[in-house]
Amino acid sequence: MKTEIEELQERSIELQKRVAKECSLLYGGKDFACWECGPGWDDVLEKLSYKLEALNIILSERWKIKIVATQVKEKFGKLRFYFHCCINGVGELAREQGVMLHYADDVATEYVRRQKRSATVFVRSAEPRLA
Repeated sequence: MKTEIEELQERSIELQKRVAKECSLLYGGKDFACWECGPGWDDVLEKLSYKLEALNIILSERWKIKIVATQVKEKFGKLRFYFHCCINGVGELAREQGVMLHYADDVATEYVRRQKRSATVFVRSAEPRLA
């Protein structure tokens, strides 16, 4: 018989697999989202992942820019969501990249604020990467 904690962990793993599959742009086509935090963050991360994936669809179609999650973890009770920006091409896209990353930060921060999780922190890597 499984404990309640084991059941929560199993549900969290299944959720991470489903979200990684449905948010393939954000999680880089991986089979597993690999959130390094407790299942208490699952609801926030699931909804945030879908919001960032929707933003990714717009960015990739219009500017060939893609936000890719590099690490999601809990540290000192705060959630940290690290990502970088992949750019297909050069030129005008470099100018747009800063605006898009700032917007992605705003989307993430506003969503978490509305969830009344003010202790959550989102960080992005400083360097964009060419895809």
